[in-house]
Amino acid sequence: VLAALVPDENKAERSTYLVATENSLLKGGLSRVMQYLSRDLNRKHLKVRIMEPRYRRQVNGEPLLYHELPVPLRPFNEKADYEFTVNVEGKDIKVLGFVSENDEGIPVYAFQDEAGFYIQVLYYYDKPGHPSVFQVTEAITKATLKFIDILEQKEQERLKAAGKTWLPPVIALNDGQSVASAAWPLVIKEFMTAVLLLAVFMVTT
Repeated sequence: VLAALVPDENKAERSTYLVATENSLLKGGLSRVMQYLSRDLNRKHLKVRIMEPRYRRQVNGEPLLYHELPVPLRPFNEKADYEFTVNVEGKDIKVLGFVSENDEGIPVYAFQDEAGFYIQVLYYYDKPGHPSVFQVTEAITKATLKFIDILEQKEQERLKAAGKTWLPPVIALNDGQSVASAAWPLVIKEFMTAVLLLAVFMVTT
């Protein structure tokens, strides 16, 4: 279905963002589906981008090192590649965005809140010192949109300088915690940008 949305002659110019709460971690079925999907679409020459939270720790409290995962990512830079803010629970929080890639060269964009409260441990919510599932969902879905908007504005500039046409991205949201990203541009002015209002949203839960 994703491949059918992108005309053959424009495959290289439309970004397809695969968004999920787990992708690189291989902790459950969702991440395995995301791995298979991203690799298949990449081999079909779509411009695939993986978008996911960058969790800080494992459930046992050990640091989570993405370059030591079963399917490792290129090590993240120590300093964030992007910094931006989103409003969560009525207050602005600073978000750090990082860029990496997996073993097939697919770009991976990962983000975390600077304060380290909202994005801590995968699926570890409603515990002392940890956010509720509702807090995590709001933070993740808003940070996802803001990060994509920033990346696509940059892509617009790059393509314009090259004399090429920018096409609105496909944003594929995979799992219940991601789907609110499709609703925010309809109700929150901050997300009513040209990029996000023109984007093709797809939802799988």
